[in-house]
Amino acid sequence: MKKLTTLFAFVMLFAMAAFAQKAPVPQLTAKNASAKTELSTQAFDLGTTEKSFKAPAKAPEEGYALVTLPDGVTATQWYVESATMYVGQSTSTSYNDIYVAFDGNDVYIQGLAYYFPSAWIKGTLANGVVTFPITYMGIIQNIDMYLCGYGTGTPTTFSFTYDATNNTLTADDYILLNKNTTSLGFYSYYVSLVLTADEPEPDVVVTPPDGLVTEEWNFTAQDLNVSNGAVYTDYSAPVQMGFDGDDVYIAGFCPYDAEAWVKGTRNGNTITLDNDQYFGAIYGSYDMYFVGYQNGYYDEDGGTFRGDGFGAVTFTMNDEGNQLTTNDLIIISAAKSKIQYYAIYTDGVITKVLEQPGTPADPDPQRFVNGSYGHYFVFSVPTVDTDGNAMLTSKLYYQIYKDIEGQTSAFTLSADLYEELDEDMSIIPYSFTDEWDIYPGDPIQVYIYSDDLDSWNKIGVKSIYEGGGESHESNIVWLDIKPYAPTAITLNVTDADEVAILPNATFQLSVVSVLPEGASTAVTWTSSDEHIATVSEDGLVTGMEFDGYAIRNGINQAPSDNDHYDYFPVVITATADEAGTQPTPASTSVTVWVKSSTRTAINDVKANNVESVKYVNAQGQVSNTPFDGVNIEVTRMSDGTTKTVKVVK
Repeated sequence: MKKLTTLFAFVMLFAMAAFAQKAPVPQLTAKNASAKTELSTQAFDLGTTEKSFKAPAKAPEEGYALVTLPDGVTATQWYVESATMYVGQSTSTSYNDIYVAFDGNDVYIQGLAYYFPSAWIKGTLANGVVTFPITYMGIIQNIDMYLCGYGTGTPTTFSFTYDATNNTLTADDYILLNKNTTSLGFYSYYVSLVLTADEPEPDVVVTPPDGLVTEEWNFTAQDLNVSNGAVYTDYSAPVQMGFDGDDVYIAGFCPYDAEAWVKGTRNGNTITLDNDQYFGAIYGSYDMYFVGYQNGYYDEDGGTFRGDGFGAVTFTMNDEGNQLTTNDLIIISAAKSKIQYYAIYTDGVITKVLEQPGTPADPDPQRFVNGSYGHYFVFSVPTVDTDGNAMLTSKLYYQIYKDIEGQTSAFTLSADLYEELDEDMSIIPYSFTDEWDIYPGDPIQVYIYSDDLDSWNKIGVKSIYEGGGESHESNIVWLDIKPYAPTAITLNVTDADEVAILPNATFQLSVVSVLPEGASTAVTWTSSDEHIATVSEDGLVTGMEFDGYAIRNGINQAPSDNDHYDYFPVVITATADEAGTQPTPASTSVTVWVKSSTRTAINDVKANNVESVKYVNAQGQVSNTPFDGVNIEVTRMSDGTTKTVKVVK
């Protein structure tokens, strides 16, 4: 879980709760585009979502005590009309039951502290504002807890505006459950809390009438993210639209539930979709609403949204009746009439899909993740063809591929491993879900179960379209999982090159290429004799000061009065860190010759200045003729004054 560095930053992190089913990707992230004053401290997580209360095991700070409701004072149940509540670093809609009591100007509220549902706070009403002091709530995990407001970096009092006519209490700032009274360290908090004495009407999802006939349309827009400036990306998704008289029903606006509906009305060429329609609690926990912002746009210079405010979204239909356009923002929001968004769509266009042949656009593989339930593949399948024409998703399919050391094949989802499948699947319908391992949408998520998964180097996906009576396929687009294991390694020098260095000198070896293309270049370096030369983990060879006479080990060697030194061989080997499907890892070697630090000249010297030539191979053997392979050629004149040494093949 990412660390929350601001209490109410532009990007709000929604950690996934522990559901009875797997949580699809992407994890929901609601973003707030109208941030209030930011807090620079972190939120702490008690490691549980269970509400709990424990009687104090120690006294609270001096001057603080638990509040009790006076005898004879009656409390009535109130309700959370609207709020954003964070517990640790995650949102929650699991509010405590709220009770409010008035005793003259004294106001008591129970249930505001998430972990202490029975704890009371006491405030004072004056001029329509109820002010609450920092109040002790109890102890949990041996930590004292206090309910407080947010001052300039320190806990402070907090207040509600009381509307006696409408029976509402509206919080004027954040309300924090904090670990002490002097510094910020909060475990839960409210933003924009409104309490009401009237039980709110429950949100109800739109249900289309039985027998509604729908047709497939395609919704395209710019997906706007203002978490860091303004970033626009192309967005496309299929929608189902049906007409029941003047009523219009559309499903597909919510990217997390393609079957969540909104309802509108048609008047001539105008279709109006009401504001604040409820999509439902997505994944059982995340409330989502269809929110409109009329004639809205994002002012990058001012860093704010401008327009005519929240309201219905109006689409205009063209004369042919096959396209709808809107100038309004469509916001998939966590709250009614707020830009606390999961998605913001601008320049929205809905186009009727006509069936015709077409080659589907290439998919977009996004990531391959090892999650808490296993490995899953996340990718997008465009619903348009290569010419930009919308395709019927009922005739669109995708197929997953695997690549093991360059050998590619289609992946079959086996019913033996996928417990919700009745039969093996290879070609998967665009909208198919087993509600456990396969999640449709944008993006699509598929869990990958395979006995050879550890060997996969790449995972790929292609699209297949069967529209217009023809079958066409996209390219297979690949995502790297791990590099290939190399079958061959080439260094900046090879064993055919001449390499000779002096003691304490260095030579840098490096991998310049591998086969196959895309294979790992990670190697382990070794030296056959570290008395002669060492090699670092990065391939740097260093010649050593060594006793050449001792290394020659008695092969016709004798000390010389002349300054004659021989070179000695050492084999430096680069071995691939990955073996892949090969029986042994690929490797290559280079012979490096290092000059000894003692005199070990060859003793056979001919008289009368006749040249003497000897050859020494990598095993230290001496001969008058070259050996096969790499040799050291030792040349001396008979007077002993000249000697040349070079590496020869």
